Amino acid sequence: MICRPTEASVKGGRMQWECVDEEHVCGKIELFPCAVYIEGERVECAWLGIDAENAQAGNMLLHTAVNHAEEKEIPLCMCLGNDTELFAHEGFWVRERQIAAFSIDPAWMDGRFSMRPAEEKDGAWLRGLYSLYAGTFDAAFVRGSEEYWKEQVIPNLNNLSVLEKEGQIVAYIAYEKGEDHLFVQEFAAHPDYDVLLCTVAMAAQGAEKAVVPMPILEGNGKKIGTETVFDAAEKLFFRVNRPFLFKNSRVRADLIPQNFMSKVLCWEADSSR
Repeated sequence: MICRPTEASVKGGRMQWECVDEEHVCGKIELFPCAVYIEGERVECAWLGIDAENAQAGNMLLHTAVNHAEEKEIPLCMCLGNDTELFAHEGFWVRERQIAAFSIDPAWMDGRFSMRPAEEKDGAWLRGLYSLYAGTFDAAFVRGSEEYWKEQVIPNLNNLSVLEKEGQIVAYIAYEKGEDHLFVQEFAAHPDYDVLLCTVAMAAQGAEKAVVPMPILEGNGKKIGTETVFDAAEKLFFRVNRPFLFKNSRVRADLIPQNFMSKVLCWEADSSR
């Protein structure tokens, strides 16, 4: 069994390797250089996506990608997955991702706000709101360019809509609808407006329940009251490749600050590749 680069490697800084056993491809891993927010700070990161048929292939692929990140002096590796044993073998830490499921109360709607489908001219507003909002969580991608939004984010969002007050966009939401529930793909709001529940209620259009894959902030949690919070099937795994200074604390592979990466937010649009 060997691990080798594929033809897709070295494209925009990305690397991809495949594991081959007697010409049978039994796994692939992709490394995507990016940056993520951690407590409002930008941290360079190697985002990994792995798919392997067996543990041996997974171990070889992950080891190869981690070594590459170390050689490039990228501080962190991150990956979504559920194979704790695989990632522990390479020294990854793990964080659960929260999902909130709750009944929608039409009373959350507020007549001061209106909702409409997002348009191309709203792009700068969406990017600005995302940066403000995502920066309050951990592990959310830093979406640095308009090109990234057009090529990676927008094509992976459904029913993208904006919430306005007096003609100014204060929040946006992307969602999918089932028979009786609303699944929020992505949400962002200006920090001056606590409008998550208002936005969900206005997007509901008859849906009775909402599923939101993000940590519910304290204020919204009190309003929901009887929400159900559970852990997502896929956890966030992260690895410190080299020590670095973060908010006056030294982050090392064997020692991370208390509450480091405690509010994990990973939107689907960034990890859909």
